[in-house]
Amino acid sequence: MMNKDTLKQDMSQFINLQNYIGLKLKLNGTEVVNCIPIAASNDLLFVLRYQDFMPDGFEILRLMDIQSYDYSDSCRYFEEIVKKEGAQSLLSDSSDINISNWTTVFTSIKGLDDIVIVDIGKEDAVIVGRVASILEDSVRMHCFSPTGVWDDEEWAEPYKNITGIKFKNHYTNIYTKYLPAK
Repeated sequence: MMNKDTLKQDMSQFINLQNYIGLKLKLNGTEVVNCIPIAASNDLLFVLRYQDFMPDGFEILRLMDIQSYDYSDSCRYFEEIVKKEGAQSLLSDSSDINISNWTTVFTSIKGLDDIVIVDIGKEDAVIVGRVASILEDSVRMHCFSPTGVWDDEEWAEPYKNITGIKFKNHYTNIYTKYLPAK
């Protein structure tokens, strides 16, 4: 178990140096999030995610879900590659997201009017759609089916269930182009 203060301090250094790291998450013991950290708050970490040297959007994770991190020689080498492939321009283009807490995150994302993927802490359990409204203890979403049909009713999810958010990634970018207007 990583000490939260040590983790925040280490993440601050990675953010300042724009380091490419691997994060092992507690929820999915085998999943590693390869990323460049952008910002950290007391509870959340905002990252630019990578998959096979290709940027795959932004993600916000709970610090408490980070089991460990890797900044080995292979990460340093991958960092060199992604920086040569333009990581800095993507970092400077990152959305201005307030990651103080889930309320401020969803308020920022609602302003972007982007499709988001909300992880709800169960294996493969996600909500996909647009932020409809932000409440004190939950978010309401306009969701759609895998066939691109918008749900008639909004989905409400308590913040306590949310483990992460992904946006501006390959999946959401493609869906954004082909979804009917809501």
